[in-house]
Amino acid sequence: YDMSDNVMMYLNYSEGTLPGGFNPEVASKLTTAEQISTFNNDTPGITETFGEETLKNYEFGWKMTSEGGSLNANVAIFHMERSDQIYSGFGVIPADINCSGDDDGDGVPNTETCTVAFSGNGTSSKIDGIEFDMAWAATPNLTIQSGFAYTKARISDFPESGDCGDYNDVFGAGASCEGQTAARYPKWTGSLVATHTQNTSMGEMYMRGEIYHTGNYYDEVTNLTEIPSATEINLRAGLRMDNLSLEAYVSNLTDENAPTGGNNISDTSAYVRNTTFAYNFAVESVHIHLRDKREFGLRATYNF
Repeated sequence: YDMSDNVMMYLNYSEGTLPGGFNPEVASKLTTAEQISTFNNDTPGITETFGEETLKNYEFGWKMTSEGGSLNANVAIFHMERSDQIYSGFGVIPADINCSGDDDGDGVPNTETCTVAFSGNGTSSKIDGIEFDMAWAATPNLTIQSGFAYTKARISDFPESGDCGDYNDVFGAGASCEGQTAARYPKWTGSLVATHTQNTSMGEMYMRGEIYHTGNYYDEVTNLTEIPSATEINLRAGLRMDNLSLEAYVSNLTDENAPTGGNNISDTSAYVRNTTFAYNFAVESVHIHLRDKREFGLRATYNF
C-alpha cells in the first residue's frame, strides 16, 4: 500500500519446505529383534524415512525514501512457525556382524555395540522479531548504514511419538523441552558502517569503519552451552586510482575472541574413547569456530 510517493507498507505471507528423506542405516543395521527394540526405545519416532520440515512466515513492513533520496529506511515485523524440524542423531544398539564388521574372520563381532546414524523430525518453533535497516547520505562525502534485529525464538511443541533429542539425553526420557529457547537464534544483532570519500588529484581517497554485533545464543535445545556475544570492529583507508588501489586495514581492532559459532556434536575426545566401555555417541560436546585474531596490513591491487 503506497501511503505517498516516498512511503509504503506491505503485508506478506509465505510458506516453504525442506524435503524429507531416507535413513539407510536404520534399514540396513537393525537386523535383530533386540536391536529393533533397543533402537525404538532410545529413539522414539525414528523409522526408515523422515518427513519434510515446513515453515510459515508472516511479515508486516514499512519502507520510506526521503525527498531527494538521501535517506532510505525499512522496518519489518515478522512471525514464523517452523514445524517438524529435521535433526540428525545417533542411536546405540547391541552389536551384530552386519554392522560391526568381522575384521579377523572368526564370525564374532569386534565391538560390543553399534551406532546407527539417522535423521528425524523433532521440535517445532515459533519465532518472532523485528528488523530495521537504513542508509543515509549525511553529506556528499559521508554515508552511514545501520541495522539491528531483535528475535525471540521458542520451542512450541514436539511430536507425541518423538522426543526432544539432546534435551532427553541430558534430562531423561519423556522430559518436555517446550518453552526452551530455540537453538542458534541470537536475541540481538546489529551493525553500523560509516564511509567517507574524497576526490583528489591523485584519485578517490576513502575511509571506512565497521562495527558488527552478534548477541549470545544457545547452541542446542538444552540451553546449557552458550555462545557468547561478540562485537567486531574493522577499519580501512585507501586511495583508488585508475589502475592501482592502495589500502591500509585493521581487522578485529579490539581483538574480540568470542567464537564465531558453535556446533553441538558427539564428543570424540580421547577421554571419552578411552574411558567408556562401549563408545557412546550420546556423550556430547560443542565444537566452536574460532575467530581470527586482530590483523593489520597493507594491500595493493593493480587492474590491467
